[in-house]
This record gives sequence, structure tokens and C-alpha cells, in this order.
Amino acid sequence: MKNRTLLTVLLMCLVCLGCGSEKTSEKVSEEAKDYNNRGLAKAKSGEYMEAIEMYSAAIRLAPNYAAAYNNRGVAKKRLGGYQGAIADYDTAIRLDPSLVTPYNNRGIVKKNLGEYEAAIADYDTAIRLKPNYVNANYNRGVAKAKLNQHEAAVTDYDTAIRLNPKYTKAYFSRGISKADLGEYEAAIADYDTVIRLKSDAVTAYYNRGNVKIKLGQHKAAIADYDTAIELTREGDGAVAYFNRAITKADLGEYEAATVDYDTAIRLDPHDASAYLGRGLAKNALNKTSEAKQDFQTALKFATQASNVELKNDIEGFLRQSESNSVDIELKDDVEDFLRQFIVKSETM
Repeated sequence: MKNRTLLTVLLMCLVCLGCGSEKTSEKVSEEAKDYNNRGLAKAKSGEYMEAIEMYSAAIRLAPNYAAAYNNRGVAKKRLGGYQGAIADYDTAIRLDPSLVTPYNNRGIVKKNLGEYEAAIADYDTAIRLKPNYVNANYNRGVAKAKLNQHEAAVTDYDTAIRLNPKYTKAYFSRGISKADLGEYEAAIADYDTVIRLKSDAVTAYYNRGNVKIKLGQHKAAIADYDTAIELTREGDGAVAYFNRAITKADLGEYEAATVDYDTAIRLDPHDASAYLGRGLAKNALNKTSEAKQDFQTALKFATQASNVELKNDIEGFLRQSESNSVDIELKDDVEDFLRQFIVKSETM
């Protein structure tokens, strides 16, 4: 009888604990979801600190809420808190290894930290869990491109484009990899697609211009730089002016090149290569004293930037200008030398 009474009491306790736990769980879950949703709304409006507070409140109510950890990690990443973001992604993955987005998100942070192999491992897991995960395929391609694995990167971009034929970033990045592989016509075709899908994609125009130079299509390249400059906001067009200046110098239009270098320098006053380019253009115009001044300024900024290779090149040109003689071979070699400084954009 005593054992029977004890068993009845235990069963009653178990039932009560179950009921109480289920009721509390439902209440906490709804509150946690509400805080998580409020965090999403804050993040959408760019209020990341406030979003973190909301996600943290959700986590206090539901310590096993994997999605809230993932979302808080995104907000921390937006604020530049990479290690804190990784810690939140780690927790989300530990709590729910089947949740796909934390792997992709952690991969992005690791890629931004230059940990490309580790990033690829995270993208691999995300893709294994969800093979049609467009962003993970694209992001893995970007990480592979950073490791100069451009053929593998193109394969990932191909997959992303197959899954989303209007994914402009994938066409853009595939254009970069194809150009690096020497597939210039294919790269131009990808930039063409980007421009068709997004006519104001500034960087696609000047990347396409860069590739056209590789094919000797200088006039067409200048037309692309012209469009990039027209679309660029004031203060953001230094690269387009710089690239157009190099192309004009390539055509022997040194006066026009100098004007573009002037603008590039006004927009980016510490760019050593722009001063060097302008110095070379002026040298080609026999404006040796002005060229020497540009070489000296370029040397100063190259030294400050610890760019040893550029510093050595500038010192060589300075030695020539100090001798008051301009080697005719230098004039002919200006364009070849400057081509190494043509800037491509890796982002849209």
C-alpha cells in the first residue's frame, strides 16, 4: 500500500511537471519569438545595437533558441564584431547542427578575416545540408577566388547562376575569375549580363573597360570608363578616372590623361600610383620639372604605404628626371608600366 501510494505521488509529480513545463515553454517561446522578430525589424532599419538587445532578450527567455543566436551574430558582424559573431554562430550550430544559415554566415566572417580555407569548409557544410543554397555556392566561389582557385570558383558561380539566373553578383564575380584566367571575351559577356540586369552597376563598366584594354579595345574601354564616371557619385570615381587616364596615355593622349589624373588625385589625394601616372604623362610631354614633383609626391605616399616595389620604381624614374633627360624608351614604355596599376573592383 505504501509503495502504491508513493507511485501515485510520483506520477502526479511527473504529470504536474510536464504540464507546468509545457505551459511555461509555450509562453517563453512566444515571448522569445516576439523579441527575435523585433530584433529582425531593428536590424532591417540598420539599428544593430538595438537588434542585439532584442536578440539577447530572446536568448535569455529561451537559451536554446538557435535562430536568435544566428541573428545576433549577423547584427554583431554588421557592427564589425567578428569574433562575437563567430561565437554566436558557433552556439547556433551547437544547438541545432541542421540549421543551415549559421554555417554560411560564419563562412562570410571567416572570409572577411582572410581565413579562406575555414570559410570554404563552412560553405561546404551549408551546401551539403542544402545543395540548392544559392548564396553559399556563390560565397564559396568568392573564397576560392581569393585563393586564386579561379576554375573552381567559376564552377561555384555557374551553380549559383543556374539556381538564380538573375544573380548579378555571380555574373560579376565570374567575370573577374574569367578575366584572371585570360578568358577575356567570356568575362566581357558576364559584365554585359550584369549591365543588362543592372544598368547602373558602375564597377561592371570599369571592370569591362579593363578587360577591353587587354583585348586592345582602348576606345571601347574609354567609353566604359565614361559611363562609369557618369554614374558615379561625387567622391567615389577616383578609380574610373585613374583607369581612363592610363588608357588615354596608352593612346598617346597625354594631355587628356593628365586631366583625368588631376581628378583622380583630387578624389584620392594619397594615391601614389596616380601621382606616378601623372608624372609619367608629364614626362612624356617634356614637362620634366612638374613630372619630378609628381614623382617625389608619389614616392612619399608609396613609402607611407610601405609599397616597396612601387617605391623602387618611382626612385628609378626620379633618377632619370634628375639627370634632366627623358629617355625615349621611357616614353614608349609608359603605358606598359602603368597597366600593372589598372584597378579592378571585386564588389558591386
